[in-house]
Amino acid sequence: MVEGSSETPEGCRKDDPFWSFDDVQERLVQAYGFLRRMPDREAAWLRTSISSLYRQINPLAGLSAIELRIVRHEREQEAPRLPPLTRDQVSEMEEALGWLEWIDGDRRKIVHMAVAQLASGRQTRIAWGSLASDPTLPGSADRLRMAYGRAITDICKRLNAASNLGYRSSSPRM
Repeated sequence: MVEGSSETPEGCRKDDPFWSFDDVQERLVQAYGFLRRMPDREAAWLRTSISSLYRQINPLAGLSAIELRIVRHEREQEAPRLPPLTRDQVSEMEEALGWLEWIDGDRRKIVHMAVAQLASGRQTRIAWGSLASDPTLPGSADRLRMAYGRAITDICKRLNAASNLGYRSSSPRM
Protein backbone atom coordinates (compact mmCIF):
# COMPACT_ATOMS: atom_id res chain seq x y z
CA MET A 1 0.00 0.00 0.00
CA VAL A 2 1.36 3.40 -0.98
CA GLU A 3 1.46 6.09 1.69
CA GLY A 4 -1.13 8.80 1.21
CA SER A 5 -3.30 6.68 -1.10
CA SER A 6 -6.98 6.01 -0.60
CA GLU A 7 -6.53 2.25 -0.41
CA THR A 8 -7.89 -0.05 2.27
CA PRO A 9 -5.59 -2.59 3.96
CA GLU A 10 -6.94 -5.29 1.63
CA GLY A 11 -5.52 -3.41 -1.34
CA CYS A 12 -8.76 -2.18 -2.89
CA ARG A 13 -9.84 1.42 -3.23
CA LYS A 14 -12.78 2.33 -1.01
CA ASP A 15 -14.81 3.64 -3.94
CA ASP A 16 -14.08 0.67 -6.24
CA PRO A 17 -16.03 -2.52 -5.42
CA PHE A 18 -14.20 -4.59 -8.05
CA TRP A 19 -11.10 -6.74 -7.75
CA SER A 20 -8.15 -5.98 -10.01
CA PHE A 21 -5.25 -8.26 -10.95
CA ASP A 22 -2.98 -6.48 -8.46
CA ASP A 23 -5.59 -6.74 -5.69
CA VAL A 24 -5.88 -10.51 -6.08
CA GLN A 25 -2.12 -11.00 -6.36
CA GLU A 26 -1.53 -8.86 -3.27
CA ARG A 27 -4.10 -10.83 -1.24
CA LEU A 28 -2.54 -14.15 -2.31
CA VAL A 29 0.94 -12.92 -1.37
CA GLN A 30 -0.45 -11.73 1.96
CA ALA A 31 -2.10 -15.14 2.52
CA TYR A 32 1.17 -16.94 1.82
CA GLY A 33 2.92 -14.61 4.26
CA PHE A 34 0.33 -15.48 6.90
CA LEU A 35 0.74 -19.16 6.06
CA ARG A 36 4.48 -18.91 6.75
CA ARG A 37 3.76 -17.35 10.17
CA MET A 38 1.53 -20.19 11.29
CA PRO A 39 3.08 -22.56 13.84
CA ASP A 40 4.20 -25.97 12.68
CA ARG A 41 2.51 -28.10 15.30
CA GLU A 42 3.59 -31.42 13.84
CA ALA A 43 7.27 -30.46 13.98
CA ALA A 44 6.84 -29.28 17.57
CA TRP A 45 5.14 -32.57 18.44
CA LEU A 46 7.95 -34.57 16.85
CA ARG A 47 10.62 -32.61 18.71
CA THR A 48 9.02 -33.24 22.10
CA SER A 49 8.28 -36.91 21.45
CA ILE A 50 11.89 -37.64 20.50
CA SER A 51 13.48 -35.94 23.46
CA SER A 52 13.47 -37.37 26.95
CA LEU A 53 11.15 -36.14 29.67
CA TYR A 54 14.00 -34.56 31.62
CA ARG A 55 15.19 -32.64 28.56
CA GLN A 56 11.67 -31.23 28.23
CA ILE A 57 11.77 -29.95 31.78
CA ASN A 58 15.35 -28.63 31.59
CA PRO A 59 16.56 -28.45 27.98
CA LEU A 60 20.05 -27.33 29.04
CA ALA A 61 20.66 -30.28 31.36
CA GLY A 62 23.73 -32.33 30.56
CA LEU A 63 25.38 -29.75 28.31
CA SER A 64 29.02 -28.84 28.79
CA ALA A 65 30.09 -25.25 29.48
CA ILE A 66 31.07 -24.77 25.83
CA GLU A 67 27.74 -26.15 24.60
CA LEU A 68 25.89 -23.84 27.01
CA ARG A 69 27.78 -20.81 25.59
CA ILE A 70 26.90 -21.91 22.05
CA VAL A 71 23.20 -22.30 22.93
CA ARG A 72 23.10 -18.91 24.63
CA HIS A 73 24.84 -17.27 21.66
CA GLU A 74 22.35 -18.88 19.22
CA ARG A 75 19.41 -17.66 21.30
CA GLU A 76 20.80 -14.12 21.24
CA GLN A 77 21.17 -14.28 17.44
CA GLU A 78 17.61 -15.55 16.80
CA ALA A 79 15.29 -13.20 14.96
CA PRO A 80 12.38 -11.94 17.04
CA ARG A 81 9.25 -13.96 16.58
CA LEU A 82 6.26 -12.39 14.90
CA PRO A 83 3.03 -12.17 16.88
CA PRO A 84 0.45 -14.91 16.27
CA LEU A 85 -2.20 -14.38 13.62
CA THR A 86 -5.50 -12.79 14.54
CA ARG A 87 -8.84 -14.39 13.66
CA ASP A 88 -9.35 -11.84 10.89
CA GLN A 89 -5.96 -12.64 9.39
CA VAL A 90 -6.69 -16.38 9.47
CA SER A 91 -10.09 -15.89 7.82
CA GLU A 92 -8.57 -13.62 5.13
CA MET A 93 -5.86 -16.22 4.52
CA GLU A 94 -8.38 -19.06 4.25
CA GLU A 95 -10.56 -17.03 1.89
CA ALA A 96 -7.65 -16.15 -0.41
CA LEU A 97 -6.29 -19.70 -0.45
CA GLY A 98 -9.80 -20.93 -1.24
CA TRP A 99 -9.66 -18.96 -4.47
CA LEU A 100 -7.00 -21.37 -5.73
CA GLU A 101 -9.64 -24.09 -5.93
CA TRP A 102 -11.25 -22.17 -8.81
CA ILE A 103 -8.32 -22.85 -11.15
CA ASP A 104 -7.14 -26.17 -12.59
CA GLY A 105 -4.21 -28.19 -11.23
CA ASP A 106 -1.39 -27.11 -13.58
CA ARG A 107 -2.18 -23.41 -13.31
CA ARG A 108 -2.73 -23.76 -9.55
CA LYS A 109 0.82 -25.06 -9.18
CA ILE A 110 2.17 -22.20 -11.29
CA VAL A 111 0.28 -19.66 -9.15
CA HIS A 112 1.52 -21.36 -5.98
CA MET A 113 5.17 -21.27 -7.07
CA ALA A 114 4.98 -17.66 -8.31
CA VAL A 115 3.16 -16.29 -5.26
CA ALA A 116 5.46 -18.21 -2.91
CA GLN A 117 8.38 -16.52 -4.65
CA LEU A 118 6.83 -13.09 -4.05
CA ALA A 119 5.86 -13.91 -0.46
CA SER A 120 9.42 -14.91 0.41
CA GLY A 121 10.30 -11.21 0.36
CA ARG A 122 13.60 -11.77 -1.44
CA GLN A 123 12.21 -10.50 -4.76
CA THR A 124 9.70 -7.93 -5.88
CA ARG A 125 9.13 -9.58 -9.28
CA ILE A 126 8.54 -13.18 -10.27
CA ALA A 127 11.64 -14.80 -11.77
CA TRP A 128 9.95 -16.71 -14.59
CA GLY A 129 13.27 -18.11 -15.81
CA SER A 130 13.92 -19.88 -12.52
CA LEU A 131 10.36 -21.24 -12.49
CA ALA A 132 10.76 -22.51 -16.07
CA SER A 133 13.84 -24.48 -15.00
CA ASP A 134 11.67 -26.45 -12.54
CA PRO A 135 10.97 -29.82 -14.22
CA THR A 136 7.57 -30.15 -12.52
CA LEU A 137 6.22 -27.05 -14.28
CA PRO A 138 5.20 -27.35 -17.95
CA GLY A 139 6.55 -24.97 -20.57
CA SER A 140 8.79 -22.00 -21.07
CA ALA A 141 9.00 -18.83 -18.99
CA ASP A 142 6.57 -17.03 -21.32
CA ARG A 143 4.09 -19.89 -21.17
CA LEU A 144 4.24 -19.91 -17.35
CA ARG A 145 3.77 -16.13 -17.22
CA MET A 146 0.74 -16.33 -19.54
CA ALA A 147 -0.81 -19.20 -17.55
CA TYR A 148 -0.28 -17.25 -14.31
CA GLY A 149 -1.92 -14.16 -15.82
CA ARG A 150 -4.91 -16.19 -17.00
CA ALA A 151 -5.30 -17.85 -13.59
CA ILE A 152 -5.25 -14.56 -11.65
CA THR A 153 -7.61 -13.01 -14.23
CA ASP A 154 -10.01 -15.95 -13.81
CA ILE A 155 -10.02 -15.38 -10.05
CA CYS A 156 -10.68 -11.66 -10.62
CA LYS A 157 -13.60 -12.43 -12.93
CA ARG A 158 -15.13 -14.85 -10.45
CA LEU A 159 -14.75 -12.44 -7.53
CA ASN A 160 -16.21 -9.56 -9.55
CA ALA A 161 -19.12 -11.72 -10.72
CA ALA A 162 -19.85 -12.67 -7.11
CA SER A 163 -19.56 -9.00 -6.12
CA ASN A 164 -22.11 -8.06 -8.79
CA LEU A 165 -24.50 -10.69 -7.44
CA GLY A 166 -24.20 -9.18 -3.96
CA TYR A 167 -22.32 -11.94 -2.15
CA ARG A 168 -20.69 -10.21 0.79
CA SER A 169 -18.05 -12.87 1.51
CA SER A 170 -16.33 -12.28 -1.83
CA SER A 171 -16.38 -8.49 -1.85
CA PRO A 172 -13.09 -6.61 -1.46
CA ARG A 173 -14.49 -4.52 1.36
CA MET A 174 -15.05 -6.65 4.46
